[in-house]
Amino acid sequence: MSMSPDTFHEFQIPPNLFDENGVLTINFYNPNNTALLFPLEDGFEVLYREGGFGLNFARGLGIIFCWMALLAAMGLASASFLSFPVAAFFSLGLLTMVLASGTMANAVSEGTIGGYNSEKGTKGSTPADFIVIPTFRAVLTVIDLAKDFSPIDSLSTGRSITWTQLVLAFGQIVLLLGGVFAAFGITMLTRRELATTQGTQ
Repeated sequence: MSMSPDTFHEFQIPPNLFDENGVLTINFYNPNNTALLFPLEDGFEVLYREGGFGLNFARGLGIIFCWMALLAAMGLASASFLSFPVAAFFSLGLLTMVLASGTMANAVSEGTIGGYNSEKGTKGSTPADFIVIPTFRAVLTVIDLAKDFSPIDSLSTGRSITWTQLVLAFGQIVLLLGGVFAAFGITMLTRRELATTQGTQ
């Protein structure tokens, strides 16, 4: 096989190669002098057909609806103690922070917000790292509860979105994160002093 570097390659294998225990054993032999690597983080995968695109697409839409439910809970919770314009900007600010999670993850991996000098191989350090880095780590933990489920990547690469992933997405995104926002909004709204109408008589 002619293989290009840094690229995923797929090839078909004959069916019914499992042993009596249901184990598929793969022996790889490289007759060339060029080394071939199988990164553990990406994995060596055996792909098989599980179902059609329609049902997989429906499960992906289910996860997207979970994201939309979380956004709705976030907006309603912010509107319970803020005015409409401020609540809109507050929700957009939270959404921007989620979209900037890659920058926060980079800062956490480097251990500083001072930046990394690739030429010298050194990283900066600021006094705020003692507070900012643990804060970023905690925020990323919460964000990852929702971002761990990405149906777009699975659908674009033809990977299956299982029912287990959909149930976990509903539990973590809607029940856990959405429930926290809902409980906060209900608490703030019940404690808020609402104006009463005054009659003419």
